[in-house]
Amino acid sequence: MRLPCKSRMPSVLAGCRPEALVSRNRRPPGQIGVGANKRARQSLAIRSWQPWKRSTGPKSDAGKAVVARNAVKHDGRSADTLAELKALRQLLAQCSERLDGAR
Repeated sequence: MRLPCKSRMPSVLAGCRPEALVSRNRRPPGQIGVGANKRARQSLAIRSWQPWKRSTGPKSDAGKAVVARNAVKHDGRSADTLAELKALRQLLAQCSERLDGAR
């Protein structure tokens, strides 16, 4: 089927089929998510792989020690560093007060 009027379309699209303008990978309007067939195929594939039976995580003590620090924030925002910065700010405030009083 040809487009009825070439003058209404840009020259690149003039004379092409409307079906060619629609991507073949798009879902029909109103369809959301993965189709039932794909979901069933993926479910079977995952059941054949059985990833839950393979161990994940470290086995050695050294590896476990590394993983234990995963949730620790970097040193710039760690609790120890923040406490040191607070003490330093207090010290600087005291020094500033003493200097202002000496003037």
